[in-house]
Amino acid sequence: MRTTILILCAAMLSACAVHHPPVDHASLFQIETDRVRIEFGFPGMTAACVLEDGTVVTAASGLADVEANVPMTDNTRMLSASIGKSFVGALCIAQALEGRLDLDEPISRWIDSFDWFQRLSNHESITLRQLLTHSAGIPDHVHNEIKRNNI
Repeated sequence: MRTTILILCAAMLSACAVHHPPVDHASLFQIETDRVRIEFGFPGMTAACVLEDGTVVTAASGLADVEANVPMTDNTRMLSASIGKSFVGALCIAQALEGRLDLDEPISRWIDSFDWFQRLSNHESITLRQLLTHSAGIPDHVHNEIKRNNI
């Protein structure tokens, strides 16, 4: 009798157990990436996240080149625009407030040994504050000769 009750209990427990299929994080992340791209009207985007177990999940959506109809991939390189400027600026201000960094010190202290830096006309007097406020006197950094020479 006791064995029969144990077998019935085991059968009932297994029948009541809900089977949860494994979650396909990559597919869910891809669906969300597509949704965000469409909602905000981006031509293309990539995204990545790290799960609790350390697994990296990536997704790409839309086009890398609209004119040539080239799809975005996980490996498509993109410019980060000005996001890095905000982060670096905030970090510099925080360090200056803690007395660890002098915003008015010439940056030549840190990068004077680079050839490309030596070619800037005012390289000896450029300060970190000037770089942060875009007032260092370096014109059109995207199209100047230094940029064209991949420096």
